[in-house]
Amino acid sequence: RFGKWRFPTGLPKKTLLYNYHRARLRWGGGIVVVECPWGVLRLDQLGIPAVALLGISMSSVQRDLLSEAPRVLLMLDGDPAGSAAGPVIRAALGTTDVQIIGLPAGCDPDDLSDAALSEIVASSSAR
Repeated sequence: RFGKWRFPTGLPKKTLLYNYHRARLRWGGGIVVVECPWGVLRLDQLGIPAVALLGISMSSVQRDLLSEAPRVLLMLDGDPAGSAAGPVIRAALGTTDVQIIGLPAGCDPDDLSDAALSEIVASSSAR
C-alpha cells in the first residue's frame, strides 16, 4: 500500500534533505541526490556523499541547501516520475553544476549492485 517505505505523519519533508548534515562535510567533489533514504544508505556504504529529497519534488529550502554544493548528480528513480522530475530540478538549481544520471527503467539506486553504483557515479563525476 505504501511502497517501500512510509514517512511518519507530520514529517516536514519540504524543509529537510535526508543526510544533509553528514553529506555536506564531504561534498568537495559534489553530492548525489536521490529520492529516498535507502538510496542514501547504499551510496554511503560506498563512501559516496548523498542526500535524499524524500520524494521527487524539490522545495525552495532544499534548493537553497543544494545550491551550496559545487556539483549535483541527480540519481532519481528509473520510473516516469523520476525521469520527469530531473529536468525540473536541474532548472530550479539554476547556476549550480547539475548532471542527471538516468537509471534503467524500473530501477532505484538501492536496486543496483555496489559495482554498478560506483561505476555510474565515477563515470558521471569524470565528465
